[in-house]
Amino acid sequence: MRKSDARIVRAYYMMGTIYKEELNNTKKAIAAFEELNTRYPDNKYLLNTYYVLYRTYLDEKNQPKADFYKNKILTEYPDSEFALLIKNPEYAQELNSKKSEVEVDYREVFNTYHVGDYQNAYTLAKRGITKFGKNDYLPKFEFIKAMSLGGLKGIDSLEYGLKLVVAKYPNADVTPLANDVLMAIKKQKNPDLFKAPAVANPKDTFIVNPDGEHFIVAVTPDNVKIADGIKTNISNFNNIYYSDKKFTTNSNLFGTDKQLIVIKTFENAREAMTYYENLMSDPDLYKGGINKKDVDIFIMSADNLPVLYKRKNVKSYLLFFEDNYKKTAVKKSN
Repeated sequence: MRKSDARIVRAYYMMGTIYKEELNNTKKAIAAFEELNTRYPDNKYLLNTYYVLYRTYLDEKNQPKADFYKNKILTEYPDSEFALLIKNPEYAQELNSKKSEVEVDYREVFNTYHVGDYQNAYTLAKRGITKFGKNDYLPKFEFIKAMSLGGLKGIDSLEYGLKLVVAKYPNADVTPLANDVLMAIKKQKNPDLFKAPAVANPKDTFIVNPDGEHFIVAVTPDNVKIADGIKTNISNFNNIYYSDKKFTTNSNLFGTDKQLIVIKTFENAREAMTYYENLMSDPDLYKGGINKKDVDIFIMSADNLPVLYKRKNVKSYLLFFEDNYKKTAVKKSN
C-alpha cells in the first residue's frame, strides 16, 4: 500500500508539474496539486506544491489564495528556502551571486597553481577558505593549498597537507586525487614495497554493483563555455523534470585538459539509468553551441568513480558501460 500510495503521489505531482511547466494550463495544475494535498496531506512534495501554488495564484491575480499559501509556508516552514524567497525576493539572486563568486575565485586559484605560481596560489587558496567558509569548493581550496605548499616546501609538507585533506573531507571530489598523490609519495619513499606490481586485467578494472549508489558523470574539455554550459543545461533539465529531487553537482579537473562533472545521487542503477535516458533525450542538453562529440555522459557506481579518477580510462569505461549497464546490469536490477 505504501508503494502504491507513493506512486500515486508522484503521479499527481508530475501531472501538476507538466500542466504548469509544459502545457501552461494553470487551472489543471492547481487542481492536480490541491487534489494531491487533499488526498495525501503529509506527502513529501507538500512544501514544493505550496510554493508553486503561491506563485501560480499570484500570476492569476488571486491575492487571497496566494496569501493563504504564503502564510502556510511562513508558518509551517519558516526556515525553508521558499520562506526566505518570500521574505527576501532578492535571496535567489544573492545566492547565485555568491555561488558565482566562489566559482570565479576557485578558477583563479586553480589557474594560478596550474602555471606553477605556488606562492600566489597558496595565498589565494587561504583567502578563499577564509572568505567563503564552508561550501562545495572548500575541499578544492584546501587541496590546492596543500599542493601549493608542497611545491614551496617539499614532499613532506605536501604529504602532511594532503593527509589533512583526506581526513577532513573523505567524500569530497578531490579526495581520490589526493589519495593518488599520497600513494605516489609512498612509492617514492618506499620503493621496495612496490616492486613487481601485479598487472591488472583491464576487464577487471571496474565492478558491477547494480544495487549500489550511482552517479551521472559527464567528461568535458577543460573549457569554461562547454563545462559550464553542460552544467547549466543539466540544471535546467533537473528544475523542469526533477524538481522534487535534490541533486548535487560537482566538477573537478580531470587529467590535464578535462573536466569531470558528477551529479549525485541515485539509489541504484535502474534509477540512474532512467534519469540518464531521459536526460539524453532532452533536446536542450547540448544547446548553447556545445558539440555533442566533445562530451561523454554515462552512469557510474560510487565504487567505480575512484577507479576512473585513478586510471583516467574513459574509453575503457564507456565500453564497460555499454556492456554492463545498457545490456546487463540495469536489467538485473529490475
